[in-house]
Amino acid sequence: MILEPLLLGALLTISFLVAFAIGSNDEAMAPAVGANVFTVRTAVLVGGFITVIGAVSLGSNVSEKVGSDLVGGMTV
Repeated sequence: MILEPLLLGALLTISFLVAFAIGSNDEAMAPAVGANVFTVRTAVLVGGFITVIGAVSLGSNVSEKVGSDLVGGMTV
C-alpha cells in the first residue's frame, strides 16, 4: 500500500521538525559556546549525547507518570 510509506514519511518529517524546534529553543550549551569552552560542533555533539542518555534512562518514568498518575488514577 502507498499509504504506509507516505504515513511513515510524514511522521519522520514531523518528528524531525519538532526535534529541531525543541533544540532551537534550548539554551543549555549556549554559555559554554559563548565562553569559548566548546565549539558549536562540540556543543551539538555533547548536547545530543546528553539528551539521548536522559531519554533512555528517564523516559520510562515520564511515560509512567503521564500515563497513569496525572489522569486521576486512570490508565491512559
